Amino acid sequence: MKKTDNYKKLNIRSSRAASVRFTAITLAFALAVCMLTVPADPAYAQSPVSDKSTVSDRSAATAFPDGEQEAEQTLQLHGEQLDSAYAGSVSADKGEEWDVITEDAQGQQSEAGSFGNADSGRDPLMMYMEQQTLGGDKADADTDADAVSVSSGGISIESSDRGAKLSGNNKKIYKALIPYIKEIASGSRKQTVISIPLKKITGKLKFTASDLGVSSITTKSGALRSSAVKAFQKKYDFDLGKIHSSLLADMPYELYWYDKSYKRYVDGEWKAGAFSYSLKDITGQLAYSWTDKYIRFTYDPVLTFSFTVSKDYSASNKAGTYYVRADISKVKTAMRNAQAIAAKYADATDIEKLNGFREEICALTSYDYAYTTKDYGDPWQIIYVFDGDNSTGVVCEGYAKAFQYLCDISDFNSGEIKCRIVTGMLNKDTSIGHMWNILHMNDGLNHMVDITNCDSGAAGAPDLVFLKKYAARSSGGTYAYAVSGTNLLYDYTDNTRAVYSSSELAMAAKDYVCPHNTAELDDGTVTSDSSASDGESAVADAANPDGTDPETGADHVGGAVLTFKCRVCGVEIYREYASAEEAERARYEILAEKYTPAKLSVKSAGGGSKKATVKWKRLSADITGYQLRLTNTKTGKARTVNVKQSSKSTIRKTVTGLKKGKYKIKLRAYKKASGYEFCGKWSAVRKVTVK
Repeated sequence: MKKTDNYKKLNIRSSRAASVRFTAITLAFALAVCMLTVPADPAYAQSPVSDKSTVSDRSAATAFPDGEQEAEQTLQLHGEQLDSAYAGSVSADKGEEWDVITEDAQGQQSEAGSFGNADSGRDPLMMYMEQQTLGGDKADADTDADAVSVSSGGISIESSDRGAKLSGNNKKIYKALIPYIKEIASGSRKQTVISIPLKKITGKLKFTASDLGVSSITTKSGALRSSAVKAFQKKYDFDLGKIHSSLLADMPYELYWYDKSYKRYVDGEWKAGAFSYSLKDITGQLAYSWTDKYIRFTYDPVLTFSFTVSKDYSASNKAGTYYVRADISKVKTAMRNAQAIAAKYADATDIEKLNGFREEICALTSYDYAYTTKDYGDPWQIIYVFDGDNSTGVVCEGYAKAFQYLCDISDFNSGEIKCRIVTGMLNKDTSIGHMWNILHMNDGLNHMVDITNCDSGAAGAPDLVFLKKYAARSSGGTYAYAVSGTNLLYDYTDNTRAVYSSSELAMAAKDYVCPHNTAELDDGTVTSDSSASDGESAVADAANPDGTDPETGADHVGGAVLTFKCRVCGVEIYREYASAEEAERARYEILAEKYTPAKLSVKSAGGGSKKATVKWKRLSADITGYQLRLTNTKTGKARTVNVKQSSKSTIRKTVTGLKKGKYKIKLRAYKKASGYEFCGKWSAVRKVTVK
C-alpha cells in the first residue's frame, strides 16, 4: 500500500458524483425509427412506415435489365451518440423499510426487526460504466450458434458475461467490434473509427416477403406496405445502449484508451459524443428500392462506430480525437505485471487466488484523491494499478476493473465463479457514485467485493466488504454492510438494474462458505491407516486440523482413509473405511459422479456403399472422446469406433469397410481420468442401411 494521509478516521472511498465535471443530458435512442428527407410533411418526417403512394421524394420507376421496375426511397439516418452520464432528478424513496437478516441454527434467513430510514435524494450521475438503454431488444433471435473466441487478455464470446447474453444484431455487432477493439488495445490499430459492412450483420441486402415474414411487399397499387418497411427495419435494427454497456462490462482492460465521458459542445449545449454510430451508403444517406417481389438496399451500406480516445492516449494529446498514440509502452508493462500476478496464483486454490488478487491490488495502488482535477483517463483505468509507479493512483473504477481483469485472465477450479462489475451509489445520502464487483461463487450466491474500501485506511479494510454477508437490506434493494461500527450502503442505479437481472444483483445474506462440491474436489487418495474405521468421516479445518471424529476427537480402528482436497478452498475431507478396497470403490463412485459425460444424441445417420456416416453435436465438457457402436441387425456383430474430441461444433464420422445390410447405431462420450475410463449413457438407437 502506497502511503497517503488523505483520509479520515472512517474513510469511505469512491468517486463523488458532485465533483464530476460533465453535464448530463437525456439520452434519446431511436434507431428503429428512420427519418425521411421530406421536411414538408411532418408525419412522414417521423417514420417511413406508410402505404401511401404520394411520398414527395419517391423517385420515378427505374427500368432494370430483367424487366422489373423498382421504386426507390432515400432515407437520411442520423448517427446516434450515447451519453456518458445521466441527467434528471430521481425522487427519493421516503421512509424506506429495511429488513435485518439473521441466520438461525439451520442457516435459514429470518427477519429480526428494522433498520433506519433512507430519506435522501439520489444523484444518478455515476462513474459511467453503463449507458441508458431505451426500449427492449427488438432484434431477431440470433441464429449464429458458433462461438467466436478472441485471444489475448481475457475477453471472448465464449467467456464474456454480458456479451454472451446479447442476441440478434446486438450480439453480431458486439462480436464484430471485439477484434478491432483488441487491435487498438494492443497498439496494432491506431484509428478508433470502426466500419462494418451492414451485410456482415444482416447476412444479405435484398429481402423477399418470405425473408421478412410478411404476406407481400407492396399494395395492389404498387405502394410499399408499412408492414414490409417495419420488417425491413428490424433486419438492421439494434440497441446501441446494450452493446455499449456489454462492451464496458466485459472489457476492464481492452478499453483503457476510451474516453466514455467525452461530450461535444454543439449549438450552445453539451451533447454526448463518446460512442456514436452512423449508417449510410456511398450517397451519404441510406437508400432502398423495391418491387412487388423484394425490398433491398440500393447500395452497400456501412455501419460505422466511433470511440473517442482519452487525452492520456490521444495521438494529438487532445480529448475527443479518434487516433491512439503509437507509444503504449506503459500499457504493455502494466499488462505484463498483471499477467505475472495471475501466473503467481495459477496453482493456488480459488480462495487463495481471490484473496491474493485483493491483497496485490491494495499493495500496488492507492486512492487518487485529486482525480477531480484530471481528465477522464488513467486514474479510472487499470494501467495505473499495474504500472509499477508509486506516484500513480486510481479511483474506485480502477480498483474494480483491476480485480475483474485478474479474474478474467485466471482459470478457476470452480466453473461457477464469475466476477462482474456494477455501479451505484455508495451511502446515497451523500451522493457518492461508486463502482465495485459482485462475485458469483460456487455456493450459488452473489457476494460483495469492494476492493476500494478494502485498501488500508479505508472503511472496510482489510476484508470487511469482501465475501461477507450484508447486515441489512431495504425494500428498494439497497444493501448495508457493517464496517468500523457503521454501515456502508450500496444502492444500484436503474441503469445497472437494466444491464443485470434481479437474480444477478441479489446479494448473499451469509458469509461465503465453500460447499465442497464433488466436481471441485481433487481426484483423491487412498492410504492405509490402522486407526481408520468403517464409513466415519471428518473434515480437517481450523477447529479440527487432524480430520479426526468431529464429535469425540478420537481416532477409529480400521484399515484405510480416503482423502479429498477441495480445490476451491483447500480444505481436506477425510472418510475412513475398513479396507483399502472399500475406500477405492468409494473413490471411484465419487469420481464417476464428477467425470461421467452427459448423454449424447445422434444428429443424423445415413448409409452408403460399404459405409455409414454419423453426425452429432460436440459436448463442450472436458471429455476424451466418443465411442460409436454399429451393430449388424442380421449377424449381431458389433463394431466400436473411438472418435477423438473435436473443436468443431458438429462432429462427423464416416465408418468404412462395412458389409451390406441394416445396422443399429448408438453413441456415447467417455472421459479418461485418474486411472479410470468413465462412459456416459448410450444415445437412442438410429438405424441405417449399408449398400
